[in-house]
Amino acid sequence: MYDAFQPSRVLRLIALHCLTYGGLRPATYSAYLRLFVQTYGAYETALWIKLQLMGLIYEKQPRIKCNYAPFEFQLCAKRLECFVESAENEENVVSSAYSGYAPLLVRHIEVGTSNNWNEWVTVSSPERQLPADSNSAVVIFVVGGITLAEVACLRRIRFPGHVVIVSTCITRGTQIIRSIRST
Repeated sequence: MYDAFQPSRVLRLIALHCLTYGGLRPATYSAYLRLFVQTYGAYETALWIKLQLMGLIYEKQPRIKCNYAPFEFQLCAKRLECFVESAENEENVVSSAYSGYAPLLVRHIEVGTSNNWNEWVTVSSPERQLPADSNSAVVIFVVGGITLAEVACLRRIRFPGHVVIVSTCITRGTQIIRSIRST
């Protein structure tokens, strides 16, 4: 904040810090808020409050109740083994687009492909199970947006046949903050 970056960039980093660590300690939260208000003024504090109400910035012992339950990123990332050691990181590994991190979306899709989509709801009915042939296609629908790096990771998964990725939008960090600001 001392270098006077754009407030949206600073808030993205604070939200990322908060979500990856399961909330901010009260002292850290107070320091971030004080520095943010001193650097950018009261006008930008409205965006801070919107992010707080959405559950993207919060304290570990919150004083303001957010409308959404906090996302347990560390628990999910550990369970799905999203962080890969650098020794395993090769050109064709899905985590190479993020330098050793495989996104949660990609890990969920990998679980589906590894157990032949048994625990997933699919389009084909159970009575009419179609044999997998070389001309079959896997269609992945992502509602809410996908990043280009996630698309690159999905391309590295070995699917039986072709893969088609359909999404509502290509998401970038600046677009998320801009859309929150406009609401």
